[in-house]
Amino acid sequence: MSKEIYWNKALERTNRCIQEGKVIPIKTKDITNEIYYKKDFIIRKIDTKKFKTKKDIGPEENPFSPWDESLKIAEIGSKHHLILNKYPVQRGHILLITNEWKPQEGWLEVD
Repeated sequence: MSKEIYWNKALERTNRCIQEGKVIPIKTKDITNEIYYKKDFIIRKIDTKKFKTKKDIGPEENPFSPWDESLKIAEIGSKHHLILNKYPVQRGHILLITNEWKPQEGWLEVD
């Protein structure tokens, strides 16, 4: 499956999930010109005051397990899934997640 197929599927699924209320887009503000002078990418800022933050890390609570099946785009190999971000900052915002809990900080594994 080529990356364009993943992208097209992500966009189509995003539209459907927004209509069903399963994806909740987050509004952002483009602040690129405020802090960066080049045009090779865009920097966006979100208001995080309404987000709950957790101090604990670890496998006790995996926010992606189980994920809403309607967010699933594809299985990637035997150890990963490609899913829609439930709180996207743009259309088609996807996440590549591991099937088992892994910390978000630290070194990546070969897998």
